Amino acid sequence: MIKVLVEMGLVDPYRVSFETLLNFSVVWRCSVIKGGPRRKNAVMSMPVENFKKIFKENPRISKYRVPIGAESFISSVKVKEIVVK
Repeated sequence: MIKVLVEMGLVDPYRVSFETLLNFSVVWRCSVIKGGPRRKNAVMSMPVENFKKIFKENPRISKYRVPIGAESFISSVKVKEIVVK
C-alpha cells in the first residue's frame, strides 16, 4: 500500500481545528501521526487513493491548495513524504 504523509497547518483556535481534523481522518480512513489541540501543525498519513479523491491529482512532494470546504480548519497543506508499505 502506498501512503502519503501530509503536513497540515491548522486554523486558530487549534483545539477546534484539531477535533475537526480527527473527524476528517475517520471519514477518509487516515491516521493523525503528529499533532495536538495546542499545536498549529498536524501530520497525517493518508492512502494515495483518498489523496487523489480529495486533491484531484497524484501526490508529489510539494505544497497544495486547501480543499474546498476545509478552509475552516486547515490553513495550509504540504506533502512531506510518499511511503510504500
